[in-house]
Amino acid sequence: MMGLSENYGSTATRLQASGAMAYLGNEIYFSRRINQSFAVAHVGDFPNIHVLADNQPVGYTDAKGNVFLPRLRAYDKNIISLDPLDIPFDAKIESTTFEVIPYFRSGLEINFPITHSISATLQLVLSDGTKVPSGTIIKLMGNNDTFIVGLDGDLYLTGLNAHNHLNANFLTQSCHLDFDFKQTSDPIPFLGSFVCIDNPP
Repeated sequence: MMGLSENYGSTATRLQASGAMAYLGNEIYFSRRINQSFAVAHVGDFPNIHVLADNQPVGYTDAKGNVFLPRLRAYDKNIISLDPLDIPFDAKIESTTFEVIPYFRSGLEINFPITHSISATLQLVLSDGTKVPSGTIIKLMGNNDTFIVGLDGDLYLTGLNAHNHLNANFLTQSCHLDFDFKQTSDPIPFLGSFVCIDNPP
């Protein structure tokens, strides 16, 4: 609030500000007055992710993937969540919801388990030229996820590395494939058609 007054030829200016400054996680956050508990949510390095508290909009993550939450209830459950529609295709997240119970007028950090996931699609064919059957189970070395072959041998993979090894199991057969991946500007590139080499019986 700003005020201006004049008395006997003298002018006086008054400036009043109200707000709060919080230091949490080696960062300083400016906010409206803090009368309750507060938190900082870290959403990887993903900007513009809509964050909610008890299903009410709170704000968006900044360029560093952080958002300040100034009004949390102390000694009570606060449900902090992300809008799943804001999560980009190249993100891998284990949970979009956290439940926190802060102390009175205290701050805490919320770290959402979200990372960039390198993804791509490809087509798998057998050595005789036929497509790997739909429903075939795929395991990618170093990745705990299980992938399923779709129609026409199409396969969507996440968590790729520069060099990858996969195993396919279907009916009484199995095959393997080694392939390299070079990241491009396309978030989900199509790598082409690959021959899945038969494993020895």
